[in-house]
Amino acid sequence: MDRPIESKRWSARTVGLYAGGAFIVCILGFLLIASPKGSTIRVDPERITIATIQQGDFHEFIPVIGAVEPIRTVFMSAVEGGQVAEILVEDGVHVEQGTLILRLENADVQKEAISTESRLFENLSQLRNTRINLAEKELTLKQELLDTDYRILQLTKQLARLRGIEARSENSVAEQELTNVADELDYRRGQKRIIEARIVQERTLREQQLDYVDATIERVERNLEIITESLNNLEVRAPISGQLSLQRLETGQNVIKGDNIGQIDILDSMKIRARVDQYYLPKIVIGLRGEFEFDKSAYTLEVTKVYPDVANDMFEVDMEFIGEAPRGIRRGQSAQISLSLSDPTSGLLLRKGGFYNSTGGRWIYKLDSDGKEAFRREIRVGRQNPQYFELVEGLDPGEQVITSSYDMFGNADHIEFDKPVEAH
Repeated sequence: MDRPIESKRWSARTVGLYAGGAFIVCILGFLLIASPKGSTIRVDPERITIATIQQGDFHEFIPVIGAVEPIRTVFMSAVEGGQVAEILVEDGVHVEQGTLILRLENADVQKEAISTESRLFENLSQLRNTRINLAEKELTLKQELLDTDYRILQLTKQLARLRGIEARSENSVAEQELTNVADELDYRRGQKRIIEARIVQERTLREQQLDYVDATIERVERNLEIITESLNNLEVRAPISGQLSLQRLETGQNVIKGDNIGQIDILDSMKIRARVDQYYLPKIVIGLRGEFEFDKSAYTLEVTKVYPDVANDMFEVDMEFIGEAPRGIRRGQSAQISLSLSDPTSGLLLRKGGFYNSTGGRWIYKLDSDGKEAFRREIRVGRQNPQYFELVEGLDPGEQVITSSYDMFGNADHIEFDKPVEAH
């Protein structure tokens, strides 16, 4: 037997649930359509920092810290080691060139110097005696030549007289004497030729020997000067005039050869040696200028030397004052310098802030015209200095942005303010 099937009717509760769900869906859809894309967050404007995009001159510079140094410094090292016997000048005073600063003692150096000096003096004496002997030998030969010439002159006169006598008489005695005189005259003339040849030969040999002797004497005298210098090196004197800075030395302290004893600074002109982050190494060149404020006055400096060696992510540069250096500036004094990396150029300026840590300069929150809310805006920044970014694109002059940290905003795309933000 067939039974009629009764159609189901929804209960009031079921209808209410479905109606409530539909209402919620409608509300969410409305909010999704009416609200901007992404999440929204409400913020108290007192907790953020607002900046206005400005049109102006962008000056690319970096702050660097340096120390004042003399332009010229001469270091003093121990040429000879020894024990400090006496310190005659105090640290920090002005000294003139040649001033005796301290005296060292070294018994070994002094003993060796005396021994070597005695030996060199003995050699020098022998060489000088050799030179005298060579000169005396030439004088002896010249004396022999003079005696021979005199004897030849006498024999020539005697021979002429005997020939006159022989012509007047036939005296065998006179004839014999004439023969003897003539023979001796021939002998003496032969002897003269030999002496003259010896003189020429001896003169050549003497010149060669004298050159050798003189060169040897010169070497010996130079060695004596070195010995004297080694003794003088135990006395440390100021190589130039300037302000003395001594290492901590005490009487009786041992100083090793080559140790740094101190330095002398010429304080007529000063420079600043600054440390710069290695990131800027390609941009730092000779000729860049910086500003330094001292005693409420500004001074201009110029980069004169770049040290390319990097240590602890930093490299160093030397900067010299253009014009007169500040009066009263002291060696070792710290200096804060604004180092320019380029000439000023016109552009849009975006004040720096904590936002950059979150966005990397790719976007920023821009306020609307009435200052009640802010939205994300894509931007692109270029160069920077300690105060501003150079804004390349994304914003116009007069627009306002949030520059403080974005940590409190999370990933919100839209910011609403509890009250309108006043224009800055």
